[in-house]
Amino acid sequence: MNLLLLSLLFAGKKDDQIVELQQQVADLQQQLIQCQNDQLACETRKPAPPDALEEAKAAELYDKAMEHVEAWEGEQARVLIDQILSDYGKTRAAAKAMRVYQELAVVGQPAPAIGPEVDFWFRGQGDYNPTGMTLVVFWEAWCPHCKREMPALDAWTAGLRAEGSLTVIGITKVTKSSTDDTVNAFIEEQGIGFPIAKDRGGLHEAYNVSGIPAAAVVQDGVIVWRGHPGRLDEAMLRSHL
Repeated sequence: MNLLLLSLLFAGKKDDQIVELQQQVADLQQQLIQCQNDQLACETRKPAPPDALEEAKAAELYDKAMEHVEAWEGEQARVLIDQILSDYGKTRAAAKAMRVYQELAVVGQPAPAIGPEVDFWFRGQGDYNPTGMTLVVFWEAWCPHCKREMPALDAWTAGLRAEGSLTVIGITKVTKSSTDDTVNAFIEEQGIGFPIAKDRGGLHEAYNVSGIPAAAVVQDGVIVWRGHPGRLDEAMLRSHL
C-alpha cells in the first residue's frame, strides 16, 4: 500500500485522495481484525447465494446471448453477457458467460500475423485468405474432443476449401502430453488435409484461447467470430461469405 501511496503522490494527486485511500486501507484492516475475532459475524456479511429465480433469469439471458453468438451478432451478445456478469455474477450461467465474454473480447479485433508466431509447420503452410474467410482452429493431439472435431471439420470444410472461398489453418502446441511425434501421428491417422502449425504461444494468447478445441473466423483481416468449432457448419459460413 505504501508503494501505491507514493505512486499517487508522484502522479500529482490531491491530498484529499491520499487521505481517502488511507481511510480505505484502515477500513479494510479493521474488517480483517473483526473477521479474525468473530468469524461467525464475518460469515454473515457474505452475500447470499443466488436463488432459483435468479438462476432462471441468468440462464434465460445466457440462452439469448448464445443465439446472438450463433448469428454472429457479437455486440448484442456482449450486452447480455455483461448483464449476466454484473447482475447475476454468482449464478451457474455466469460461470459459462465468463468464457463467452473472453471469446467475444477478440471479435472485431485485427487478426494477428500468423507467420511470426509459428515455430514450424507440421503439414503444409498457410496464411489468411485475402479474398474469402479463414477458419483458425486450435487443438492438441491428446484432447479427446479434438479427436472428434478435427476430422469432422476437415470433412465439412473440404468443399469450401476446394472453391478457394475458405482457408483452414490448424494451430497446436507441443507439451509433455503432445509431442512432435504424436502431432504428426494424429495428422496421418486422421488424414487432415489443411495446414497445421506449431504455435510459440502468441496466437493462443491473441485469440484468448483458454480451452480446446477452439476456433475463430477471420474475414478482411478482422476476427468476426470466436467460439467452439462444433458450433460452426458449412451453411453458416456460406451465409457470411
